[in-house]
Amino acid sequence: MVGRHWESAEGTIVATQVAVQTAAGYVNRLEYAVDVHPASGPVVRVTLREPKFIKGGFSQPAVGDVVGVLFDAKSNNAKFDTSDPRLKIKRPRGCEAGGLRSGGVSKSGNVPTRRL
Repeated sequence: MVGRHWESAEGTIVATQVAVQTAAGYVNRLEYAVDVHPASGPVVRVTLREPKFIKGGFSQPAVGDVVGVLFDAKSNNAKFDTSDPRLKIKRPRGCEAGGLRSGGVSKSGNVPTRRL
């Protein structure tokens, strides 16, 4: 059967560096050196790029953070496990997917009006 057989594993961020920088000098994406700890087998060091698109946003891990990765033991390839909640951007308290919970609406349901 052709394809990769990804297994869940833990990865420790060892180092980071800029992978892509725009012409204006903005850091666009980072590259991470990660020690992958698979369930079976020795620790493997891999280089991972920050995912381009992740629902809910990607929280850039710092050196020393332990995050979820998917690992293919046969090819020694890995990628960030984007379903890992440790990699999601944390929203401030009181926020929901649609914006702030209060959203300018009082508890009675009345929308405050602005006086000109």
